[in-house]
Amino acid sequence: MITRIKIKSDQWLFLPVLIRLPWGGCFLAWDDVMGTRIRQCENFDQGEQSFLLQFLKPGMTVIDVGAHQGLYTLLASKKVGSEGHVIAFEPSPRELRRLRWNLFINRCRNVCVVPFAVGNSEGTAEFFVCLGKETGCNSLRPPVVPDPVKKIQVPVTTLDRYIEKFNVKHVDFIKIDAEGAELDVFKGGIKLLSNYSPLVLCEFADKRTEPWGYRSVDIYNFLTAHNYWLFSFTPEGKLRPCPRKEYFNENLLAVSEKKLTLIASFMETEANA
Repeated sequence: MITRIKIKSDQWLFLPVLIRLPWGGCFLAWDDVMGTRIRQCENFDQGEQSFLLQFLKPGMTVIDVGAHQGLYTLLASKKVGSEGHVIAFEPSPRELRRLRWNLFINRCRNVCVVPFAVGNSEGTAEFFVCLGKETGCNSLRPPVVPDPVKKIQVPVTTLDRYIEKFNVKHVDFIKIDAEGAELDVFKGGIKLLSNYSPLVLCEFADKRTEPWGYRSVDIYNFLTAHNYWLFSFTPEGKLRPCPRKEYFNENLLAVSEKKLTLIASFMETEANA
């Protein structure tokens, strides 16, 4: 079902398209890259979403770092239910507005929106907001995009500090898409990883980490040093062990050695390959 509605923005009237998502709920698709892909029913992140639809259960706590306009936040909210909780971090004011609209139209009452960037220390930082269609490239480093970029100041926190401050009792799953800040996010969440051993869906993209002066393999090495195993996704949501590589451009699932039994049924076999 496609419906057009008017929502007043800062400077003009946008006409986002209200899309019914395959797994239920609705999404306001704006005139940006993500919105275009959703309007065209492009099944991106198919394996990742298929896995989450099967793995997430009522009562779980999920953290979404880099929630953007809320696609993964909405999925998690639906799956963890009224007994669960979703914490969504998003520093871009524009994406925050769109995220909150999506939460409102879906009546998501189990989501806490945090208007902060996440890193390895607390404070404030420059944040670069893409003014064109590449809204998913907003970053704490200047993104390589064809359109203009606006520089703003945003507050920054760490996962460990947030968990401590708000006394979060358990974390089952984390999604991280921080446009190159992934390694800093992990470094600021070492206690969380150690104490709760959550599964982590993380972007590994060298084109994003390059402006930060490191490579995606450094994230891989950091996680394996903390007893995490890495897996890639099949389109059906099954998992394959992912070896260390010199170049990455994909989303991977990181699973603590303590939690490997939780994914045993998701492992790809010859029968389902």
